[in-house]
Amino acid sequence: MAAQEIGTSGELDILQADEWTRISAPTPARPVWHSVDDGEELHFKTLIIGRSQEERQQIDAMHVNAIAVLLRSSFEAEAESDWLKQRTLIYAAARLCEHTIGWWPTRKR
Repeated sequence: MAAQEIGTSGELDILQADEWTRISAPTPARPVWHSVDDGEELHFKTLIIGRSQEERQQIDAMHVNAIAVLLRSSFEAEAESDWLKQRTLIYAAARLCEHTIGWWPTRKR
């Protein structure tokens, strides 16, 4: 399996089942890993299974960065007294942390 970075947008092309798929890291607007092509939600664990150490490190770094962005955004929401947004972003960051140990399967559409 191979992974190829396509810039700093938080997106990555990965090879799965002999097909390239573009995935997007979580953002405050959409705090879940997902396929750019069809919008399907993806679980962190499914993205790293069977990857080389280099590919795994790249996806790990994107995951950690996404968590940091969500937390930073929650601080901004707090400064703006937007408590609902703050709690939503903190919850999303915590959920991504739990993905690293396999909790929280993706929702089915």
